[in-house]
Amino acid sequence: MSSFEEFLEDYEKKELERIRKFLKRLEEGKVSLGEIYPPKNRFIKLKEPIAFSPTGAPVWSVVPFYGSTIINLVPRSDKSKFDEIHNLYGEFTSRDIDKNDRFG
Repeated sequence: MSSFEEFLEDYEKKELERIRKFLKRLEEGKVSLGEIYPPKNRFIKLKEPIAFSPTGAPVWSVVPFYGSTIINLVPRSDKSKFDEIHNLYGEFTSRDIDKNDRFG
């Protein structure tokens, strides 16, 4: 297993745990109005209004209308495949994950 695969598996475990905690809070009625997942504090320089780009859809059609666009990651088995699919839609590369993940 490559170090990138290990990184992605660890990232996925952390993310699934964060989602589980958010959903538990939601079920308990502890999520405030306007609170979203992922939380806004996970993003550097996030600006309102926020768009959520569908997986696999080009982001350029929504960028001019929003302050920030949140893009879902598409998992791939290695860095080159990951970079290839994300560059296809003009999003980013694997290098951008570490510098933008505030909970690393």
